[in-house]
Amino acid sequence: MNEIRFEKIRDFDLAHIFECGQCFRWVPSEDGTGDYTGAAGSYAARVSYHSKCPEDTGELLIEATGGDAEFWYDYFDLGTDYQDIKKQLIDNDPVIAPAVSYGYGIRILRQDPWETLVTFILSPNNNIPRIRGIVARLCAASGGRFPDPADISRIGTEGLYALGCGFRAKYLTDAAERAADGRLDFGRIAAAGSEDARQELMKIRGV
Repeated sequence: MNEIRFEKIRDFDLAHIFECGQCFRWVPSEDGTGDYTGAAGSYAARVSYHSKCPEDTGELLIEATGGDAEFWYDYFDLGTDYQDIKKQLIDNDPVIAPAVSYGYGIRILRQDPWETLVTFILSPNNNIPRIRGIVARLCAASGGRFPDPADISRIGTEGLYALGCGFRAKYLTDAAERAADGRLDFGRIAAAGSEDARQELMKIRGV
């Protein structure tokens, strides 16, 4: 296991980050420490964060099967100044101040775009615990890893229904087919402007 440590981290709370509905492969450790276990991309990890109080800086410790410091720094978006973002939000709309205070520790994870797309497709008319369950079953059906487009195609629409994806199964199949034949190209989408990227993503059923 790699051990990676970041110090003087602020605007950070693991529960805020992992329980807000942006990711579904992280769960609280059963030992009650407040740590989380899960995975980012193909790397399994245990993550802990400790600070004296929300206003203080703290230490982020990651014990992972892979990924260097740069990978995890980027994954947790540690290079972004969230203090400045929150100040701008409150300055522009003071009414939002209680929400900013309540979610002070949220950071937007820089997740794998395919995983983000799949879990987004699973989100309509759904809730966080149920999405976690579906994702866990998809991973189990894919040898323990997050399913790639080939896995989704192999499982097939009927198999996805059986795993609890419901009406979203056909949307996942469509996304996998688009990824396989090149119609879905995340590199091209990332290089496009925001509106062009939005239009490209909206060609996928369920987006």
